[in-house]
Amino acid sequence: MALTEQPGSWALQSQGCRLNLYPVGPWLVVAADAGCGDLSAAFGGLYSRVR
Repeated sequence: MALTEQPGSWALQSQGCRLNLYPVGPWLVVAADAGCGDLSAAFGGLYSRVR
């Protein structure tokens, strides 16, 4: 698993799956490539912290 910082975002890559993580205000936007998940699971979306 490798987490790399890019200008304005982070990229996480593991076992053929790449996630791009973009902080936007209090949210985290996640974009996943086709190598992540399967037909019943997906990781892309808008995430927020719950306290």
